[in-house]
Amino acid sequence: MIIKDSKEKTIIPNVSVYNTQRSLTVLSDIEGSVDYSDFKKSDTLVFSHIAYEKFKIRVDKIPKSSSRTIIYLNSNTQKLSEIILSVGRSKENKEKISKKVSLIIPKKTELDLPQTSADLLYYGGGIRIQKTQGGGGSPVIRGFEANRVLLVVDGVRMNNAIYRSGHLQNAITIDPNVLERTEIIFGPASVGYGSDALGGVVHFYTIKPKINNEKEWTVKGLESYNSHLNHMVSNLNFEYSKGNWASFTSLSYSDFGDIIMGENRNHGFKNWGLNKFYLNKEKFNTESVLNKNPNIQKNTAYSQFDLLQ
Repeated sequence: MIIKDSKEKTIIPNVSVYNTQRSLTVLSDIEGSVDYSDFKKSDTLVFSHIAYEKFKIRVDKIPKSSSRTIIYLNSNTQKLSEIILSVGRSKENKEKISKKVSLIIPKKTELDLPQTSADLLYYGGGIRIQKTQGGGGSPVIRGFEANRVLLVVDGVRMNNAIYRSGHLQNAITIDPNVLERTEIIFGPASVGYGSDALGGVVHFYTIKPKINNEKEWTVKGLESYNSHLNHMVSNLNFEYSKGNWASFTSLSYSDFGDIIMGENRNHGFKNWGLNKFYLNKEKFNTESVLNKNPNIQKNTAYSQFDLLQ
């Protein structure tokens, strides 16, 4: 099978072809060719490409021909310009803004499932995240952080200039599963927020429930586990809409284990970084306890429960 543009009749590489159950996926090669022989006759194939409209067809409905079958896709002509909200405090097209602004939307992150809102900021580019432990995250923009980077949630400030100048981990108090968009403003574009936005602004926008939605109830959930980072994240979202009234509720629980260091030290310092003792939190950190596994950094575990209504 060959996939082509319906107007230009040119081949389309990198088209994702999968069944509705998403149990099998193939990709068209540089010549637009794709082998669909592994699909069942009862499968419905979905042809997906970022620049074209999705196309669906059952395998047994694909026309047979003596030569190779051709599938035509229609180009997506309704692609709109991205809207920026935080620079001029009003809607502006991204192409018309002279300042450097990064926009992060769920489509960019839905396959990776960032564990915290601090990890989410990696997708904006030009921003570094300092981590004290697995669940930590202090955004650094152009060398500035903490009280010189302003964090805003739906127009409400989370910090200001009187906060500490060291690493500030309050960015992780925002659940990434409740965010509709995140905008990062760099440099002089942030002066509209005041002197405490010297380094930049990170503006989080939470999900707004849809009024008079077709579906009265919308329920979404996810759960992820990472054995390398020893963390687990669970989330459940409820959206209710009826008439001119709508509600959105989100419940999340995050659990991050202690940091585990590698056992191989090829630089010649066998004891480098080992934590042979740790402080007993039950006795207000006044007593040292022998660490049975020095490769584990005790007391770096972190857990958090988030509720948004």
